[in-house]
Amino acid sequence: MRATNLQRTCAVLVGRPAGCRSKRQVAGALAVAGWLVSAGPAAADIPGPGDSAGSGAPLALRPRTEMMWEPIVSLSALAQVNSHKIYLNRCAGSGCTIVQGATNSTSDPVHSSLGHGVLSPFSRGDVAWNTVVACMKEVYAPFNVEITETDPGAEPHFEIVIGGTPQQIGLGANLGGVSPFSCLPYIPNSVVFVFDVWGDDPDEICATAAQEIAHSFALDHAIEPSDPMTYFTYKGRRHYMNAQIQCGSDCDGNHRSPLGATCTGADFQSHPCACGGAQTQNDVQVISTLFGDGSATPPAVTIVSPHVGDTVAPGFRVMAEISDDVAVASAELRIDGELIQNITGGPYAFTGPASLADGTHTLEVTGYDNTGAPGRARVQVIVGAGCKAGDDCSEDASTCLAGRCVAGPGTPGGLGEACITANDCKSWQCANDDGAKYCVEACKPGQCPSNFGCRDDGQGGGVCWPGFNEGFSGCAATDTAGSPIASIALGLGFAAALVRRRRG
Repeated sequence: MRATNLQRTCAVLVGRPAGCRSKRQVAGALAVAGWLVSAGPAAADIPGPGDSAGSGAPLALRPRTEMMWEPIVSLSALAQVNSHKIYLNRCAGSGCTIVQGATNSTSDPVHSSLGHGVLSPFSRGDVAWNTVVACMKEVYAPFNVEITETDPGAEPHFEIVIGGTPQQIGLGANLGGVSPFSCLPYIPNSVVFVFDVWGDDPDEICATAAQEIAHSFALDHAIEPSDPMTYFTYKGRRHYMNAQIQCGSDCDGNHRSPLGATCTGADFQSHPCACGGAQTQNDVQVISTLFGDGSATPPAVTIVSPHVGDTVAPGFRVMAEISDDVAVASAELRIDGELIQNITGGPYAFTGPASLADGTHTLEVTGYDNTGAPGRARVQVIVGAGCKAGDDCSEDASTCLAGRCVAGPGTPGGLGEACITANDCKSWQCANDDGAKYCVEACKPGQCPSNFGCRDDGQGGGVCWPGFNEGFSGCAATDTAGSPIASIALGLGFAAALVRRRRG
């Protein structure tokens, strides 16, 4: 679909999309791709994104969106990205005057195809703003991108305007953010908006900013809850996922995407990606192709205690070792995505919360260097008796492994899924067997699910490896067909030879 001669828009109401129409049929149609702040659950007869079809019990959702093609005049301008700067424009005073016209961040005032007016100042204060800025720097640390609070003026740049309400630039109420959209590699000097409607939730403001600006890089919505491109809710800070993830999460009750694609899947929330027709997209690869990789070397992080699968009590201690080639600036502990504690110097010891619900919980320690580049480690622990079978686990963590719920086979980043780096895996462990790379989980013999076996990791533990036969009695590891398996290296910042683990 060519952005230069075809435009479509989806007019979206709270809880009920009104369907896609040709711009010729809709005078003054909105040119947006944005979050819509939910005013409540969708009508009972129209499942929203994340609803289980026929369940009658909708899940918590992120807001809905609208999308429209942005006409681009010159293809030659897209031979390479025209800027590596993303300007976070904190609305204040007259600095957020928006003029209607072809999208252009370099004009004074900025021009936007989405609307015009003056946005009121960002109201959430310095602490919230500084957290949003730090979050965006973290999210874009893997790329050769500069996140700046200084207006580049007439210098080419991408701009995220944060503040005000959608009505102030002529858009309908309840929008949380908007962006133009194109299937060309990127929209030069794009201007997107994040409205001041998210309350005191900097991570949600950051996720919306990351989602909106990525629409200007031809990225569609996706079903992975931990990725900014999703409609599904997620407790914690989202990061672009370096894996092929299914497009979707934005389908209406007629099983159609905002741009009219047919939705499929168990919950009718999967559809082909808007650009190219593929079912999946890799956000990290798309953005890296445009901007290149970041130059900072992230800190090396190891969680010393507790270990994977440990049962913990209220107020448990979390100990980590963090090192960097320059300097470690700070570290934080998150549990199930929620920030628990932040410290600025070693020893890196954290205190867990006084209470946690029974079940599996994911501990995540992140260390930041002086440039903001993050390094992470993650382990899962158990409160209470733990799971007994996959039915005890959620859809995202569908496999029960030694009492803990883990992302199972067939889940993006799940056990046995192909990976390139540790960041591709929910476990953050990507094992390499002479070029065959799979996401793995820590194990002991006899714990792995069907079609997996537990192999030594050379560090006193083991990982579940697809097709591995634990019962082979020879001197070399084998797959289920009896063929020797070479040693494996884990994608965790170190190389660890994996050998066959014999049953005790």
